[in-house]
Amino acid sequence: MEEERDLIARATAGDAGAYAELVKRHQRPVYALAMRMLRDHDDADDVAQRAFLRAWQNLAGFEGRCGFRSWVFRICVNLCRNHHRDRRRFVDGAPASREPSQEAVGSDRLEREERMARIRAAVASLPEKQRITVELRVYQSLPFREIALAMETTENAAKVNFHYAVKNLRARVGPATELEPVAGRG
Repeated sequence: MEEERDLIARATAGDAGAYAELVKRHQRPVYALAMRMLRDHDDADDVAQRAFLRAWQNLAGFEGRCGFRSWVFRICVNLCRNHHRDRRRFVDGAPASREPSQEAVGSDRLEREERMARIRAAVASLPEKQRITVELRVYQSLPFREIALAMETTENAAKVNFHYAVKNLRARVGPATELEPVAGRG
């Protein structure tokens, strides 16, 4: 954490190398978030790049009330929302993984892949706030405090969104969803 603060201070002072290191550390999760929201590689890549560009341009205004990752996630979420609005298309959720292999050896593997596809589809069908909360909590492992900062809401609202998202997912997929291990974390 101290090392990241040092990188931010150096980047704010104009050290492009320090900012490049921040980008390197956070590029994959930011891209993954954009990919889950946009479901298109090119769009996600573009939004991730724009998120880091916008962060660089506004780095002097970064107050440090949240982690750099949460701040860039907030920028990414907002850019994804703008992308949906601007293109007048509504594509939700996680990118579909490859179809279950016909070469799958065991029925357990096939059943797991089918269940994961149902979970992805259920997450994609959640209302936007719930979907984003699940993506940040489950796929990015953010604590509720950082989710609240990324979504510009309260920590309690983030917890409520997650609670209703899990409730909706259990209704759609069944009581034993893959989200259960996450539900107990603070």
